[in-house]
Amino acid sequence: VFFCILMSESIVIPAKYLPQFGFAESMCTHFFGEVYKINKRGRLQKRVFILTSCAVYVCKHNAHIKRLIPLSAVTSISLLSANRFGLIVHTDYDLCIQTRDTAFLVRQLEVLYLAIANSPLPLIPKTELNLTKPTHHPISHAPLTSPASVVKEAHGGLSSDLSDSRTQTSLT
Repeated sequence: VFFCILMSESIVIPAKYLPQFGFAESMCTHFFGEVYKINKRGRLQKRVFILTSCAVYVCKHNAHIKRLIPLSAVTSISLLSANRFGLIVHTDYDLCIQTRDTAFLVRQLEVLYLAIANSPLPLIPKTELNLTKPTHHPISHAPLTSPASVVKEAHGGLSSDLSDSRTQTSLT
């Protein structure tokens, strides 16, 4: 079953990113943009943040996927400031993001989570995040050459992120 949750149409990937991130055009992408990931030492690391109907992808600018977090693994969002938020991930370490698009991203995450989980995504006040990668954690995914295989891996064999824009349906 292929679907795209239509809060708005799936976005168009900016032309300057197409050589590296052309794969994202075949996914139902609700946000694509540059953000800063805040690491466990508090340092800002420039990343590309991709939000799809089922997952969050945090990539380097060469399309190397550093984190792939299924939305079903997110338990809550911590609003840290006007331009920072944290994703609390029950199956992995947390993710802290700084962006001027915080309000938009949080709203998109809330709507997508509600559609997937049939319950609201809890928003919690400023909290301490666990940003330490466990020792058994895989370092990262290889540069993406087959988006279908990465999506299937992240979603237990389901490839619901891959959708043709002509077959999108609304789950509202």
